[in-house]
Amino acid sequence: MSYFTVALVFVVNVIAVSAGTTASCFPVAAATPVPAPAPASAPIPAPLPPPTRPPMRAPAAAPPPIFTTLLFVWLLPLAKKPPVVMGVIFPLISTAVSLSVS
Repeated sequence: MSYFTVALVFVVNVIAVSAGTTASCFPVAAATPVPAPAPASAPIPAPLPPPTRPPMRAPAAAPPPIFTTLLFVWLLPLAKKPPVVMGVIFPLISTAVSLSVS
């Protein structure tokens, strides 16, 4: 008879706290222990303390591109609207704005 036909395998379900663990009766070589990691060295100190205020101000926002402005301006000659009266700014002074259509 060969070894595999004679050997019996006993599989035992060992119940742990959270889940079952399967173990067999065959001898298993013990795992080599993992060495402890080397202690971490202390971080190096900063050469200078942080500044009390930021070194520079934020740059100004970029102006909008002129292309978007031109998209609205080039359509103005095509608009057909009556003159617009802005109203009285000071007593007896009025401002009238008209749109010329060519």
